[in-house]
Amino acid sequence: MAWPKKGTRPITVNNIAYRWTVSPDSGYITLIVVREPQTGQRLAAIFPYQLMIIPLIIPSLVRSVIFLALEQGWQPTERGLKEFCIFDVDKQVIPSFEIIGKKIYATNYSS
Repeated sequence: MAWPKKGTRPITVNNIAYRWTVSPDSGYITLIVVREPQTGQRLAAIFPYQLMIIPLIIPSLVRSVIFLALEQGWQPTERGLKEFCIFDVDKQVIPSFEIIGKKIYATNYSS
């Protein structure tokens, strides 16, 4: 079943198409990512609200989360796997971003 395009955003990482969306939850922001077309394992990355100085998930942050998930074993092409969750994203990804004023900039990103 295809993932709806409405309410999701496209992103390409290493020439592979993904779609992502953000889902607010009680005390957390959940970033959900799937590979296009969605046939494999979903990725859910959890960010605590209090850590998000800017409650905004930007494409460079999504890209970093995708790289992190792939390194940790996310299998976006494998069917039948339960959702791949990363709960400590803030400790693993946020340090590679610099917050200046009200904008977040990637500091160690290379494409």
